[in-house]
Amino acid sequence: MPRPDPFCPPDRANRPDCFARGGWTLVELLVVLFVIGILIALILPAIQASRAAARRAHCAVHLRQFGLAIASYHDVHQAYPIGRMKVDDPRLAGPNPPCSAPPLSDKSVHVQLLPYLDQLPTYQAFNFNLSIHGHENRTACAVVVGVFLCPDDPAARGTAELISAPLVPLGLAAAGERIRASRTSYVARAGTLPVISIPDLSRGCRTDPRLIAQVDGTFHDVSPIRQAMITDGLSHTLFVSERSLTHGERRFPSLLSENGASYVGSLSCTLFVTTFPPNAGKNHPFCTSRASRAGTGEASTA
Repeated sequence: MPRPDPFCPPDRANRPDCFARGGWTLVELLVVLFVIGILIALILPAIQASRAAARRAHCAVHLRQFGLAIASYHDVHQAYPIGRMKVDDPRLAGPNPPCSAPPLSDKSVHVQLLPYLDQLPTYQAFNFNLSIHGHENRTACAVVVGVFLCPDDPAARGTAELISAPLVPLGLAAAGERIRASRTSYVARAGTLPVISIPDLSRGCRTDPRLIAQVDGTFHDVSPIRQAMITDGLSHTLFVSERSLTHGERRFPSLLSENGASYVGSLSCTLFVTTFPPNAGKNHPFCTSRASRAGTGEASTA
């Protein structure tokens, strides 16, 4: 109920305009707004920190899923997936397939692990008799797989545009065609040195023995390896590493169009060597931040 205004003259005490109306003064309103602003300033950093921690936890979970998928793959095939599958496309075979096929990087470790990451429909969508770069695999290559991406990496979104110019002379792309492929924040270790051990036509479709001697990674070109071949123990062996696509884009913008394509088995997409670890900035766009132990799927600093 309105109360009488104590400053109203006695002769006007009973008039309606002499009753004080309820409400806040300007000073009171400013004080309330100031307090609310302080509370928001204190709460927002905590909310952002909790969200960042949740994103990092998701990245670690994805890395663990890679470790479990690698272990499951070995249980089924008694070997780990090869670093990149050979091109076996009859359109590229030449006179002495597969040796005379062009040295294209084909299907990656990620493609081979799809059935063990609950992505069997995507795996079945690939035509393994044709090149990963062919028109027949365009749709499957553009499928974004959530476990391939680290939510804490701002650049790990959607798809990447591949360079189509080298594919035009091979009949795998039209001039100026825009080819999209899903990206990945995780790369498999190919070895110590960037060795491309593709069979040499001049050597009777055999790989140079000197290149084979340099191959020491878990996922390389020569052949799949088995657990028994890892003498240092699984928990001491680097299988998969997380890498920052954002770091690669900022430091090496010229590689932006090809970095991180998850289905292409190449050093700029799904493989790395420890000479140029991810994010290290040693003339290579990626570096090691966390690694997955294939035996347990645990994440360890590398």
